[in-house]
Amino acid sequence: MKNVDIFFASLPQDFNENLYLLKLPVFLQKKIIQITDLKTKKMAIFNKIVLQQILNNNLEDLKYSEFGRPHLENYPIFNISHSNQIVICAISKDGKIGIDVEELKKINFQGLSKRYFHYNEQQLIKNKKDFFKIWTRKEAILKAQGCGLRVELKQLDTTRNPVELDQKYWLYPIDLPFENSVCHLATSFPNATLSLQAFELPCGY
Repeated sequence: MKNVDIFFASLPQDFNENLYLLKLPVFLQKKIIQITDLKTKKMAIFNKIVLQQILNNNLEDLKYSEFGRPHLENYPIFNISHSNQIVICAISKDGKIGIDVEELKKINFQGLSKRYFHYNEQQLIKNKKDFFKIWTRKEAILKAQGCGLRVELKQLDTTRNPVELDQKYWLYPIDLPFENSVCHLATSFPNATLSLQAFELPCGY
């Protein structure tokens, strides 16, 4: 049986982004400082601090693929996602994994589903929650494959499980204790054992 550990966290109200920024490697500090939107910048810092703590790694050796996927040499495979104030990270020693979380924000779900979703997926869309269920499935699979949004989304049918892309990917809905959010995990192996854990910053960190 292959395991996937999933950690979720919510941005603390008293999160001091200036203090925590200094706990990151200089190259990440320089990258984050360029972000002009304050909310986006704060979440970028929190995102990296969560990753730093979960992996017990200072992230000095953090690398990015040509598609922007972060990875560390000689470490388990991990994938991280955030939406609004939620961060979620999946870790596995086996195969490929991808995870995506989305806040149920107000959107034109009918128009977007016609533009980006496979015909079979469109038949399932009755409201925005249905839309984001499909969207997180697609994102999770593409992140597992490592290609980002460089696949024709309308050709990717996630109503089947497993989903065929360059190989088979299995989908798992992740039930988070947050209202107005949906999340899916994709793995390149079947029958994964999932461990879902809340993450909180250590006292005094």
